[in-house]
Amino acid sequence: MNEVVVNNYDNKITRYFLPLKDPRRIQKGNFMYPLTEILFLSLSATLSGFKTNEDIAQFGELKTDWLRKFYPYASGIPSHDTIGRVFRHLDSSLFNECFINWSSNLTKRTSNQVIGIDGKTIKGSANAKKNAIHVVSAFASGNGLCLGQVTTNKKSNEITAIPELLDLITVKGMIVTTDAMGCQTEIAYKILEKEGDYILQVKGNQQKTKEEIVIQFNTDIVCDSNITEDCGHGRIETRICDVINDFEGASVLTKWSGIRSLIQITTQTLESSTNKERSDVRYYISSLDTTAERFNRPIRSHWAIENNLHWSLDVSFDEDKQQRKKDHAAENMNMLCKMALNILKLDTENKKTLKWKKNRAIYVDEYREKLIARSNTC
Repeated sequence: MNEVVVNNYDNKITRYFLPLKDPRRIQKGNFMYPLTEILFLSLSATLSGFKTNEDIAQFGELKTDWLRKFYPYASGIPSHDTIGRVFRHLDSSLFNECFINWSSNLTKRTSNQVIGIDGKTIKGSANAKKNAIHVVSAFASGNGLCLGQVTTNKKSNEITAIPELLDLITVKGMIVTTDAMGCQTEIAYKILEKEGDYILQVKGNQQKTKEEIVIQFNTDIVCDSNITEDCGHGRIETRICDVINDFEGASVLTKWSGIRSLIQITTQTLESSTNKERSDVRYYISSLDTTAERFNRPIRSHWAIENNLHWSLDVSFDEDKQQRKKDHAAENMNMLCKMALNILKLDTENKKTLKWKKNRAIYVDEYREKLIARSNTC
């Protein structure tokens, strides 16, 4: 039998997950597969586009020699049932803490980076006894990395989940954006308390605030405006950003901690094929006092969490199609997919799609190894 040589450079990944407790009975019985080996196998397989427990086990069988460059795998590769049981019973709260610590090490933050916070329901997690889980994530749009998450049992609980998430991540010097669900006085206060700034969308759930903003834009002089135009996907979009920084006497707005600007975004879209026009107006409040041009970028970049995170989880990792209904399986596999997505985003040398990167990771061991090495050195 050939001697197994273990290369320990991947310990920079696994060291972040050392606090995890193995949910299995490891002191008695026939314990064959260490938790670190299962985690590394599952991450490597997910990174390569393998999605189900069966796929992960098959990846392990196909890539056993490669996996043994990092860990012994003395008992071979665990079955899909073993993999499934581990992720079902793994402490998801502790896994999330480990994930956040690992992600914060990857993120190269600069002042005024935008952190978008938004939620996504994992459809395949529902069963007869429980609703589908709703995961609220923080996403750094500048480098495309997920920073952490909090899980709730329904979308309406985003209001309480967002402050919990803010307590877990660092937002100092950053701009935090949310949709209308996150437009709450407590959330604005929490962001400022964490030494960040906020841009919050205002809709009907804050009716009096919205009405006061509309009055301000109908009666006050706009302090600054910025117009941008984009062409693509068969349409021309004109975007007008208007800002008011002086709104003394608007008593209803005083409940918002640190509020310094009101923003109105008017989007005019012309469909080239039909020549039809449509217009949309949205309102925001912010603790920043800056130009309309500088407001335009973070407001637009908020939707990166929908387009680059949620969409990728559904399309690239088939998240909603996976039936993980028991215990913590859906939440833990969601974090595993986000780890893989973060690692793939770190490859900025290849200006290719996620599909291209995953396919290359399937077939080219050296590329997969390079991805893992890059995530170690950040």
